[in-house]
Amino acid sequence: MLDDRSKAFFGVLNFPADKIYNYQSFFLSIPWDSLGVSFCNYAYILHDKDLVDKGAFFVNSGMAVASPKTPHVHFLLVSPNRRRVGSVINEVSNLLGFPTCLVSVRVCSSVPSSLLYMIHYFQKEKFQYSVSSLCSNNPTWLFSNLVADEFSFTKYFLSKVEASKGDYVRLINDIGLSLGRKYKDIIYNYYRYKGWFK
Repeated sequence: MLDDRSKAFFGVLNFPADKIYNYQSFFLSIPWDSLGVSFCNYAYILHDKDLVDKGAFFVNSGMAVASPKTPHVHFLLVSPNRRRVGSVINEVSNLLGFPTCLVSVRVCSSVPSSLLYMIHYFQKEKFQYSVSSLCSNNPTWLFSNLVADEFSFTKYFLSKVEASKGDYVRLINDIGLSLGRKYKDIIYNYYRYKGWFK
């Protein structure tokens, strides 16, 4: 039997289909801070610019254009203790005030990979969300998982794409812009030590 207990969880929060929203305002009105009751670290992002995968198009001025996806939120939660997926779904539902049918959660196998997926960092064909779009209760945790865990970062992504010096430089610049000069300097010095900058 598959063990669904973990300390880290990746999920999607869907908006109710029966209402029309200003999605950005609605996203900001969700009580995200309440997650701190049960989770020591968390990050979340509004995906409001995604397009439906290939095959679903509408015609606009004679040109085929991909249909927009319904906006949704991706989130990553880290608990101090191992928990089951079902209990996390119930907890998120209760804390954020959403029905459980709109909350989807799975065990997160890699925090750095999940955070980079949340901004579509290596999915070049998808909309590229900026690092500054990621919200977190702990910017230091966010930063350390985006870049400093070089082993996970490199092992996972080099098997999928040809990550280049340019990819790392872009990530350094994105993080520097969103988290401030202090973090950008830390990252820059780390990679200068690695021999990429003189």
